[in-house]
Parts: sequence; structure tokens; C-alpha cells
Amino acid sequence: MLTSLSQPIENVLRAHIEAWFQQLSAGNWSEVISMLDEPNAYGVKWGESEIRNSIEEYSRSKLWVVTDAKSLDTSGHTSFGEFNDGSGYWLDYDIPLNGEWSDLTAQFEFRKRGTGYAVVLHDIHVL
Repeated sequence: MLTSLSQPIENVLRAHIEAWFQQLSAGNWSEVISMLDEPNAYGVKWGESEIRNSIEEYSRSKLWVVTDAKSLDTSGHTSFGEFNDGSGYWLDYDIPLNGEWSDLTAQFEFRKRGTGYAVVLHDIHVL
């Protein structure tokens, strides 16, 4: 749960997702999972097997390894917005694989919960 969002909010949320990718690239699965708070709208609570399966499905013909997003230029590889009903924000972030940007995208939601925001991995797929 993110409890303090300073301005600009987009930068705070992007930094959280970049930290998530950093943990993912290091194989720190317990940290990766602990950075996600709730199931998505379909009731899916993403865990190690779901994340691995999405990446493996994308990469059937090649071994792909998640790269630390901070090691690459992020321009053009994220999309950010606020939900129309004021319930939070969304951030789509291309997944860095093998030191390059892929067309596989992780879609995150940040849902307002009391004084904070729950981090939700909505989906991983090719946009």
C-alpha cells in the first residue's frame, strides 16, 4: 500500500513500478509479490507462477530475462492516467527484457483505499 503520494503523482507511481521491476530482475519474488496489494478486477492475485507464465508465454522461442527498468531510457514506454471516477490511477509500463524494451506490457492500477493507494497488477500482455 502506498500511503504518501507527493506531486507529481505520476513520478511517484512510476518510481514504485521501477522498484518492482528492479526486484523482479533480481529474482526477489517475495518482494515482488509483497509490492502488490490486491487482486485485479477479475479476482486474480498475481503471484510468481502467473508472472512467470505471462513472460514465458510471450517468449516461447527465446529465453527472456527481466531487466532493471532504471538501466534503460523510459521515454515512450509508459502511459499514465487517472480513473474518471476519481478512484485512483493507472500506469501501463512496457516490460524490459534482455536489456531492451519489449512489447509486453504490465498494466498497474493504484486504487484509493482510505488514506493510501492499493497497488494492483491488472494484467501482463502485448498491447
